[in-house]
Amino acid sequence: MNKTIKMLFVGWLMWLTSASTAQTVIVTDDPDYTTGMPSAVLDIKSESGGVLIPRMDMAARNSISEPAAGLLIFQTDEDPGFYYNAGCQQSPLWVRMAAKETGVAMTHTNMVRDIDGNNYPTIQLGNNEWMTENLRVTHFRDGSPVPEPAAGHWPANEEAARAWYDNLEAHSMRFGALYNWNAATHPAGICPPGWTIPEEQHWNDLAAVLGGHEEAGEALRAAIFWDTPVEATNSSQFSALPGGYRNEDNEQFAGMRTYGGWWSATPAGDNGAVASVLKAANGLIIETVSRHRGLSIRCMKVNDHNP
Repeated sequence: MNKTIKMLFVGWLMWLTSASTAQTVIVTDDPDYTTGMPSAVLDIKSESGGVLIPRMDMAARNSISEPAAGLLIFQTDEDPGFYYNAGCQQSPLWVRMAAKETGVAMTHTNMVRDIDGNNYPTIQLGNNEWMTENLRVTHFRDGSPVPEPAAGHWPANEEAARAWYDNLEAHSMRFGALYNWNAATHPAGICPPGWTIPEEQHWNDLAAVLGGHEEAGEALRAAIFWDTPVEATNSSQFSALPGGYRNEDNEQFAGMRTYGGWWSATPAGDNGAVASVLKAANGLIIETVSRHRGLSIRCMKVNDHNP
């Protein structure tokens, strides 16, 4: 749309607004429809046509910079349909509007809030409900703080610890926090009430819902924020992001935009624990890492029913 057309369109809308006694913008092909519904900001009435919203493929949708919550588009490829952003600007969650999904058993359900007041969208995958954003809470459920060691003092003992990537809180809204295993499994609990750190079996169950560990990688990864080339469709709506990790040996940060790692509650040996790992172009890897590494957390809840 060029500048002249934009000006004409804006002027037309201003005229419609001033002509409406109820401060409702009316767009209609019926000359007798002049009042409009008082509860509507925009009232469109026609018996001969519909409304067209922006139409684009998935790549174009995912390239929208910081899409507003509630933004609506029509996606033309992959799984075509109306999609809206059920997340936020910093961490979009594109949800297809449909009465019932087919194929993968998934339904966008609700939001869950942590003790700090952070809200997380959730998704039902199989019998379990998962957060679709990385945890960024700074307090345990009992209100006590999750310790944030000073730079260069990441603990190599049994202390709980958390950090923002590169010690920059600006990363928190998009990628969440990084926690060691002792924080993830702290007796006070780090997930909201009724939610928990998944066991190894829960990650395996998630992979099975998505067709197996190899197929799960592409279905879990968000199509944004990963360094390209990335194999990602986010068909699960899990929106896995590459939040990187804090190294247990040299206390340095690495892997942002190339590596996503999430704790399980399952121990492995004296100093290890099971984690789930995604890179840009692989399946879901279940492996043992040091308990002192800083990884992301996705909380889950067992809902023993089919969506």
